[in-house]
Amino acid sequence: ELEMLKGLYYGKDVKVAETPILIKLTGDDGESVMYSVVKYSQYGALVKDLLFNELEIKDYWVSSEPEPANHKGNMFDGDMNTRLCMYFDNALATFDLGSVKAVDGIALAMWKGNIRNYYLDLEVSTDGENFKKVGEYSSSGVTEDYEFFTFPTEQARFVRFVGHMSSGGDTNN
Repeated sequence: ELEMLKGLYYGKDVKVAETPILIKLTGDDGESVMYSVVKYSQYGALVKDLLFNELEIKDYWVSSEPEPANHKGNMFDGDMNTRLCMYFDNALATFDLGSVKAVDGIALAMWKGNIRNYYLDLEVSTDGENFKKVGEYSSSGVTEDYEFFTFPTEQARFVRFVGHMSSGGDTNN
C-alpha cells in the first residue's frame, strides 16, 4: 500500500521544490511500515513512477511544429534534452487515450523549466470535439524534471494541453 501523506501543490504562490513529499509504504503483512521523504525537484521521475498510474497514450497531435528539429515526437522519445517547440498563445497538444478512462492529472517536463515559468490550461473530452477546462496552471520555474498538474477525476478519452507561453517569451516547450 502506498500512501502520500503530503500532497503536491501547484500555482504561482508555492514552489514544488519547497514541498517535500512524505511517502508511507505498508508491507503486505499490514504491519511493516517504511517512511520516505522525497524532494520533488530532485526526484520527479521517481515520484511519477511511484505515485501515479500512467495511462498509455494511443495517439497525439499538436497545433504547430515551427522548428523541424523540435517536433512532436520529441515529447515521448525518453530524452530530456529534446523538446517540442510551439510558439504563441493557445498552442495545443492533444493526447488520445484510445478509450474513456478516469483521468486526474498529467506529468509534464518543460524545457528550461528550471529558469522559466510556463503557463497552461488543461482540458478533457470524451469525444475529441467538446472540451472542458479542468484547470489553469503555472509550472514551478525550478526544475526541468516532471511536474504534476492534477485536477478532480474526470472521465476522458482526450487530454489537451493549451499553452499560454512562458516567462521567457512566446514559446511553449
